[in-house]
Amino acid sequence: RLIVLVFVPLPIATACSVLQLHAWAHLRHLAHGHSQPIAQIEAQHISPWRNPQAIQVGLLVLPMAGLVAAVLERSVPGGLCLAVMVAAILPALLGIIVLEEPMLEALRPRRLLQFIKGLGIAYVPFSLAVALGVAALALGSLVARPTSLAVLLAASYCFVLGHAAAGRVLYTARDRIGLATFDVATPVDLAGRLVAAQV
Repeated sequence: RLIVLVFVPLPIATACSVLQLHAWAHLRHLAHGHSQPIAQIEAQHISPWRNPQAIQVGLLVLPMAGLVAAVLERSVPGGLCLAVMVAAILPALLGIIVLEEPMLEALRPRRLLQFIKGLGIAYVPFSLAVALGVAALALGSLVARPTSLAVLLAASYCFVLGHAAAGRVLYTARDRIGLATFDVATPVDLAGRLVAAQV
């Protein structure tokens, strides 16, 4: 029984971590200015054993979830208020870590406020995109049976799609949050540069 308790959750946790890292890679890719979703991701970026981001987010989220649950047991109104506060800042925590800043930066109130203030009204669609992706995955996991592979795949796709949408929102606010972007030139841009070079 101990072996089952230890080794059965391990593949599930690994699969969830790979999915998280895959979604975050898409978010980062689009936030940096690419117009198309990432075509190929190197294994080192989605391996939970080589990329610590999933573990870092888990270390932040699990204590928060435990605190909310503990407060809910004592006071439902207090627990709900705390849950709303956590839900409000969680996308900012995620955004800071996924954009490859140190985890400790996400814990600094000043950095959190700077990120939220920089996004401004765009923080609403950013948060909604992340939340809808997470909700789709959670709902799919709850309603799917072990054999319902199609439901899990659809939920996973929605999870990645939500993070991709969040990445596009970050790109629109790149100047306000100080996000470095790649110079992704369109064919028109390239033609203009070629003409300018010839002149």
